[in-house]
Amino acid sequence: MRTLMVSFLALSLATGPAAADTLTEAMVAASESNPTLAAQRQRLNATREALPQAWAAALPQISISGSASAGDRDS
Repeated sequence: MRTLMVSFLALSLATGPAAADTLTEAMVAASESNPTLAAQRQRLNATREALPQAWAAALPQISISGSASAGDRDS
């Protein structure tokens, strides 16, 4: 029994301290480091940007122009 406890203690010291992540931290770390999820996130952002661009193209266009000239009329 003593050998078992010494073996368990040696094993726990060799592996180092356990990192205790919450489920939320683990999910955030996984989503930030996964290239497939990053690509899909960028695709979603591009799709979301398409709607405002479509609305902008459908809005009425207004343009204003003007001109001025000066002349000297001495007769």
